[in-house]
Amino acid sequence: MARLDDLLKKIPKPVFVVGVILIALAVMIKIKPLKNGCDIEILNFTEDVRGYLLKSPRTKTKKLVLPQVGETKRFCKEGNSPGACENYFLALKKVEEAFVRFDDKCLPQLVGDENFMVEGAPEETASIIKFQLKEGVKILALLAWGEKPPAGLADRAGWLSRSEVYTFCRLKTVLVDLIGDEEFKIFRAGVLREYPDVWPEKLQSQINSTDIHRPTALKWSGNSLGKLDEKEVLQRSLFSLRCDQYQ
Repeated sequence: MARLDDLLKKIPKPVFVVGVILIALAVMIKIKPLKNGCDIEILNFTEDVRGYLLKSPRTKTKKLVLPQVGETKRFCKEGNSPGACENYFLALKKVEEAFVRFDDKCLPQLVGDENFMVEGAPEETASIIKFQLKEGVKILALLAWGEKPPAGLADRAGWLSRSEVYTFCRLKTVLVDLIGDEEFKIFRAGVLREYPDVWPEKLQSQINSTDIHRPTALKWSGNSLGKLDEKEVLQRSLFSLRCDQYQ
């Protein structure tokens, strides 16, 4: 023991202090590893979207707050107007802004993060991020289309504001990055099939009937009464807008 004391006394004090600090750091890292760059990005993103994409936890002073995207989306779909959709658009914008600050190279890790997965849910809804991105892009695209095919290319945005079109463009870009071009084309094709057509005059009196299916514009194997082919529907839709004009 005396030899150890003598040895320690011979070590210069600055070297001894540095050694102690390094040992302490090594122990801390062993107990709690340092977060990598993506861990920090995900932590910041999670806080950015809390209350919008994720619920806010209950605290001593605040009640649990459900994610705004879910509740406000329902009001928007039912109301189909700027007033009814205002809060949903706000929630989507908050999510879009969080993605602007997020490092794209961390997207694969973000999608699989446990905070953004619904345990036991079907594959199409298990990932909160993928599901809500698809829902946001789809709803904005349908709202822009309106109750009937836009009259021309100038009407593709419908009543959406420039800011809302930008949100659509940004969310669409992130979605493509997440799922790839091929899966996005499949998703987009599904949205194109939902675009409404004008109600035939003979059915005008039955518009609110639950027994009558809303006519859709795209003509395909599942809808022989459609009047527009896929190219025409795509050209009139929000999907064909040049997003670089809304940066």
